[in-house]
Parts: sequence; C-alpha cells; structure tokens
Amino acid sequence: EEESSALGGEAAKSLGEEDQEILDRMCADLEKRPHLAFPLAQWMIPQYTFAPSAALTGVGARRFVGRITTVNVQKGFSFINSKEALDIFGKDVFLHIAQRGEFQVNDEVDFAVLLNKDGMPQAFDLNVPQQPGKGAGKGDWPTSGKGDW
Repeated sequence: EEESSALGGEAAKSLGEEDQEILDRMCADLEKRPHLAFPLAQWMIPQYTFAPSAALTGVGARRFVGRITTVNVQKGFSFINSKEALDIFGKDVFLHIAQRGEFQVNDEVDFAVLLNKDGMPQAFDLNVPQQPGKGAGKGDWPTSGKGDW
C-alpha cells in the first residue's frame, strides 16, 4: 500500500503513482493560488459550498478595519474601504444590507471577509473596532495571487 502524501492526506493512500503526482501538483497550485479553491469546490460539490463559521471566528481568522463609504438602501448594499483589504483583494469590500446592521456611511468597522459566489470579497460579522492591543489576532491572508476582480 502506498504512503499517504503530505498534500493529499488520508484520501491519497489509495491513489496510484500517476494520480498521486497529479493530486500533489493540484494541491501545490492551490497553495500558490488560494483564490481558486472556492470556485473549484463550487464546481465539484456545489451543494456543500458555504461559508464555514471558522473562517470568521476560528484560529487564524483574519479581521480587517475599514470605513463604510457608500450605502445604497434601495439596492441593499454598501462598500467598505480598507487599505489592508484593498492590498489583498484589489477593490473595496462589498457589504450586504443584512450584514450592515446599524452602521452608517463613515462609520469605522471591524469585519471578516469571505469570497462570495462570484469570487468577490464580501464583509461579514461587523463590529466596532477594538482598541489597539485588545483585538483578536490576525491570520495570514496570502498577498500574492490577487485576482483581477
């Protein structure tokens, strides 16, 4: 029985050598281009793709701080400008009205980001920013592989 690849995990134990090489290349490519993982999962298992709560609250979850720049009440959306998010995603972060709560234009907010079904950054879990030194730790979002969204 073949050894499990570090990249393929337990499922890789039953793969043949050629399939294992393909799996290893795919995993390595996804590590370099993590923005492709969600569209791949949507294509492979669309009935199971949703935002896991660990992405918002788990160990290493990344939080951003930004300012709400626009609110379109009629269309039900807003945008948040955050330098950190702009550096990673290349654009302001979309905010659905259901996530905005009582926050208004020019309010500074602390928020989590997930990629929506179109691969665009969307804000979730808005809070008033913590005072310096009292916030949760920030995870390591990759800064390479930024897409042209």
